[in-house]
Amino acid sequence: MAIQDTNAAPTAAASAAPEAQQQTAQGFSWGMLSANSLTGITRAATSESLIKTKEALLEFYKQIRVPSGLEITVLPIDRSKETNLYLSSIAVCASFGKTSPVTYHILMLENSNEPLAPKIENFNGQQIQIDRLTSDVFNTEYQRTAHEVVSRTFPGRELEPCSAQYIPRGFNLEDKNALHQLAMNALIPSASALEAGMKGFVDVDLSKYNRDAKLTVNVTFNEHDRTDYAGLPVRDSVSVKVIASNNVKANPHEINTADKQLTVSELGGFIDLMWAPTEVAQNMYSPVQVPQQKFAARFVMTNLENQLKMTIPSQLLALVSAMSLREGTNWYPYFAPRAGALAGGKKSVDLRDIGAINIEANIFNETAHGQYGTRVDTKAASFTNMELGKLVASSIRPGLVYSLDVSECGADTWYNEVFIAAAAGNAGAQQAIVDAANTLTGGHFSRHFQANAGAVFTNEDRIHLGYYVNADGQKRDIREIDYLAVMNLLGDKDPGAGEAWSQTFLNLNYPLAQRLDARRKMIQDLVRGEVQFTGFARRVTFTAEFLNALVMGCRDAGLELQIHSASFGVNYQSQRSVFGLANQAAMAPNSSGMFTSGFAGMPNNNAYGQFGNRQYRSW
Repeated sequence: MAIQDTNAAPTAAASAAPEAQQQTAQGFSWGMLSANSLTGITRAATSESLIKTKEALLEFYKQIRVPSGLEITVLPIDRSKETNLYLSSIAVCASFGKTSPVTYHILMLENSNEPLAPKIENFNGQQIQIDRLTSDVFNTEYQRTAHEVVSRTFPGRELEPCSAQYIPRGFNLEDKNALHQLAMNALIPSASALEAGMKGFVDVDLSKYNRDAKLTVNVTFNEHDRTDYAGLPVRDSVSVKVIASNNVKANPHEINTADKQLTVSELGGFIDLMWAPTEVAQNMYSPVQVPQQKFAARFVMTNLENQLKMTIPSQLLALVSAMSLREGTNWYPYFAPRAGALAGGKKSVDLRDIGAINIEANIFNETAHGQYGTRVDTKAASFTNMELGKLVASSIRPGLVYSLDVSECGADTWYNEVFIAAAAGNAGAQQAIVDAANTLTGGHFSRHFQANAGAVFTNEDRIHLGYYVNADGQKRDIREIDYLAVMNLLGDKDPGAGEAWSQTFLNLNYPLAQRLDARRKMIQDLVRGEVQFTGFARRVTFTAEFLNALVMGCRDAGLELQIHSASFGVNYQSQRSVFGLANQAAMAPNSSGMFTSGFAGMPNNNAYGQFGNRQYRSW
């Protein structure tokens, strides 16, 4: 392995001797100001930050084991030289020798400049704030300039960009674990792209795998956040992990001969509630009015990652494991009453208390508060599993909608950006996902999928990323502010708060910028403490047709997964803007035949009644 410590080749202007900047006779120009003097000496910490980050990455890469012949180059991109860039960055480049392609991943340094100021614009007579965050910096101009810098260092070589992320302000380079996570996440994109382009590369094909391992899906419902590869908190209220273990019989009590286990994939997220009332069939002969299910449940994945390969087929394998939640009603435990520390801190309310859903669901047809009901006391001893089942089944449609948050420029962007491209209407990206599904299933996917159907819905669903500091001083993902959080914090005093919140997502009569401004204000008002917005994500929603075909294709290819999860024995399954995808995207609560039940903690006999792809480059 060779580690290259290099600086960008100087531009012609940079190579020339410095000359005094001449002021015109018309007067002084603010545009002539720069952080750098003629000597290159400056008080700004931006250059120091770039140097320290480069040195830390170089030292790290020198100490790790990589494939023989792999050359890693840490290439600084200095905004004081590339004056059209707002932030400095580092390109982590990888290649095999002097003739192979060069792949590179960009690390933008957030602390290399001041935070971007928001813009104030007028929409229909109303002034709104348009946030400009670090993820917005990595636009077409930045990508073009970065590519030019890399090409000057590797003249005449084939170059392949592998997305970008940013290092957040305040990142501690002295934290060895944090540096390890960041540095590996910067190297793996480039290394994976090289691997996928090598002769003889074979992607994940379930039909060709030996049946020599047992695959287990572990589903847990959590209180904590996870930390991403850049050190930022990510909501992880539901965790789904696929574990492979030997089929060979072993003594389970002997540590050294027990089954060896390997993590195949991990995903995490949360279940949000979307306003999507069903039609209620009236029965004139029945004195009992059936409650109207007014909500759809949406599983929002905040993390989706295969641990073994970084290709689209491998990501789809991770996605398949999420379908375990829709088997029967395995997602009901998400809403079970919780004990212990809460997301908002020990002194706060339970942001996930499902009892608040009844304020708008009003399943008992209360009339004292107009159209609104009162919250159900889920902390009472009388609120049993059966009562939970009744509440959920009476207020929420059957099944789940599946969505994935993909950061526009973050630690997860490079391995999920194909889904952003597809949701933006890129036909090539849609086809790449379909091709990957066929690769994963050995061609079985296409038997269940119509050629003209889409894998994801084409929309523009933009989500704030960032964190707030709770009452215990912990940083928490701002995505913990969801529908239930809004109703638990405000619903008792302001029952219309839920509608105001959902309108920021669903009311497409208003431009996205105006809805984002309203949502940001609500988040800040609800948290009433330190809030940091760090970027944006695109929320991509998968079509039910695609997910059903993917599950059926994996089943036909021989995939079998055993579910291990805590669950309950519940006996019941029982002009505002509407979540229009509920009918099209909801995955019905059926059994695919691919999942089997294992030990579930509580035995249950009555179950709940700019995309740089590594292999597909046709677009």
